[in-house]
Amino acid sequence: MDATTIAGALVVSLLLAEVLLRLAGFSYPNFYRPDPVVGRANIPGAAGWFTDEGRAYIEINSDGLRDREHSLIKPAGTVRIAVLGDSFAAAFQVAADQTFWGRLAPALEACPALGGRRVEVINFGVVGFGTAQEYLMLKSRVWKYAPDVVLLAFLTANDVSDNARALKQSDQAAYFVHQDGKLVEDPLWLARREKLRPGALDPLWEAIYARSRVLQLLAKARAQARLLVAGDKPQPALVVPGQEPGLYEAVYREPRDPVWLAAWSVTEDLIRAMASEVRSHGAQFVLVTLSNGIQVHPDPAVRRTFAERFEVTDYFYPDRRLEALARDAHIPYLMLAPSLLAWAEANGSCVHGFDNATSCAGHWNENGHRLAGEMIAARLCHDILPELAQVSR
Repeated sequence: MDATTIAGALVVSLLLAEVLLRLAGFSYPNFYRPDPVVGRANIPGAAGWFTDEGRAYIEINSDGLRDREHSLIKPAGTVRIAVLGDSFAAAFQVAADQTFWGRLAPALEACPALGGRRVEVINFGVVGFGTAQEYLMLKSRVWKYAPDVVLLAFLTANDVSDNARALKQSDQAAYFVHQDGKLVEDPLWLARREKLRPGALDPLWEAIYARSRVLQLLAKARAQARLLVAGDKPQPALVVPGQEPGLYEAVYREPRDPVWLAAWSVTEDLIRAMASEVRSHGAQFVLVTLSNGIQVHPDPAVRRTFAERFEVTDYFYPDRRLEALARDAHIPYLMLAPSLLAWAEANGSCVHGFDNATSCAGHWNENGHRLAGEMIAARLCHDILPELAQVSR
């Protein structure tokens, strides 16, 4: 068999594999690319089914946002709300109109403080972001949309630890540190950031990958192989229900060791810096703390066992600490976890989790997003939008 025949057979086989994979509904999209500003960002135009947790068709718009298209020029008679956050804001687990930010505009339609104006919500959430990346996103990519309100959706489960290199342990993330009493970008991050600039051929490769189910299958096989290799290595044991891989129980306790003290200090200064940045643009800054699975688990026995094992005396310690920060810095603040816990207990249902209704772990499900959207909308209507109305008069 000559080379031409072999090549032809290979091409036919690949085309057949493409057809079969598409008929089978296989999809393993890549949504991310390295980014020299924030470390990692969404790929503009990326789309595909996300099925790792929940199931939703994800579309990234032309500006790299998990959202619909938005014009840069704010329409007349419109209040714009920019949402910053991590995977809870990206919310790949549910359809866009089921996310907390997707529910905000419809929930605010009847708000008297709007005075006939419409609400437009723009989602800047990216999976894996910490407060450092959200701050850099705010400074570099939010203001061209001229938002009236900037809402930081803060996840205490990992946003504090994500702000410390020693805890996050990733080189594909931006960090800040304190030097001479000032908050500055981490020199190690600054030295690495240019290496994250996309190459000239990267967009071509992204386009090919997005259209090839065979390449996606190979990428998934490679990812599974890595998991198998990692499975041969010792992993931290999950000793009680309510634990989640990659999350630190230390966030529920007063920090004592230098790493956690620094993580909290940097986090709090980043939030202050964000508030100052927003105010300098004449907009309103709002801090919202979300919920962690164990905080709002509907089974008191699970929460009690977890607390005893990890010496947790107050599941809302990180939320109350940020509430105190917000009060001192005059930042409007909303704590969602206690209300979500009350709903979960009253209904015997989880607001986190999809595959196993008894685990109540992972990201928000439809219940979590719906309730969060309602609570955030109520707070915006009651406290934030009336202030905007007074300013606009």
